[in-house]
Amino acid sequence: MTDAQIIAECDRLKELLLAKHANYGRTAETAPCLVPGISPGAAVLVRASDKVARIAALSAGEPDKVGESVEDTVRDLAGYCILWLALLRGRTEETAKDDNGGLKCPI
Repeated sequence: MTDAQIIAECDRLKELLLAKHANYGRTAETAPCLVPGISPGAAVLVRASDKVARIAALSAGEPDKVGESVEDTVRDLAGYCILWLALLRGRTEETAKDDNGGLKCPI
């Protein structure tokens, strides 16, 4: 893999994330409207967990039923990781060091 390939993939991810941010607005920064009791960080982790489950299912041979490939799903997961990092950067170091978004997660 070349530096140019890494840069191109990062650029694709950046464009996807910015387009989704434009579509959805600032939803990653606020509590979900249907589950207002969880934090934005927890909501991002739940969405990322869904993507991990989807990757596992597709990798195990489950047929795609919605037109989303493993590559699409991995890119979405990377986007959620970036959103999570952005949320962490928006908090103080004291708050962020022990915070996992309100979820009890082993990772």
